[in-house]
Amino acid sequence: MHYVYLLRSLSDHAQTYIGCTSDLRARIAKHNEGGSPHTTKYHKDTQ
Repeated sequence: MHYVYLLRSLSDHAQTYIGCTSDLRARIAKHNEGGSPHTTKYHKDTQ
């Protein structure tokens, strides 16, 4: 099964990211750990 997901930045609510994955839990964890260059710049710990 594949998932399409939408993320909204906690630090900048105007920033959103749409992605797809077959392992949703792992993909969200990767985003939260800073493992995606598209969302890392809006990560709340980098502000």
